[in-house]
Amino acid sequence: MVRFLCENCGNLIERDIECHGHKIKYRPGTEELVCIDCTDRTLSEQEIEECAPKCCHKLMIPKG
Repeated sequence: MVRFLCENCGNLIERDIECHGHKIKYRPGTEELVCIDCTDRTLSEQEIEECAPKCCHKLMIPKG
């Protein structure tokens, strides 16, 4: 489960996240979203834009 925060309205959600069928986790130490199925490869900015949840028409940020 990854927690995401909307910087605009303060909405906080917690959910499992996938990107193109791969499971994603958040590393609080490095503040990165990584692909579990790809040996913890860090997601690119494009992958984050495509797969991270949105709120108030903006990407939500992961929270540790």
